[in-house]
Amino acid sequence: MAIPHPHIHNVVAAYLGRHPAERALLDPLLDLLAAGRIDVDGRVRTSGVAVNDGDEVLLLHHAASGRRIPPGGSCGPADRTLAGPHSGWTPSCGPGS
Repeated sequence: MAIPHPHIHNVVAAYLGRHPAERALLDPLLDLLAAGRIDVDGRVRTSGVAVNDGDEVLLLHHAASGRRIPPGGSCGPADRTLAGPHSGWTPSCGPGS
C-alpha cells in the first residue's frame, strides 16, 4: 500500500514550519511530489536523531554492518503514514534494550 503524496507533503511542510532554513534541501522533494513524479510504492525508510541536553546522540549498533547508526525503521505494507517506523524506536532504544 502506498503512502499518499499529500501525507508526505504535509509531513515535510510541518517540518519546514519548524526548520525553515532547510527549505532549499527539501524543495526538490516537494517539486517531485507536486509533479506526481515520485513513486512511494516501494520500501520507505525513515530515521531520526535523538540528542539529549548534554549533546549526546543516540546511535544503535547495526550488527550486520558493525556500524553505529541512528534509530529508524521501514514502513510496512499496511502503513499509510510515515509514523509507523517510529514505533521501532521503543524496542530498539527503550527500557530494557
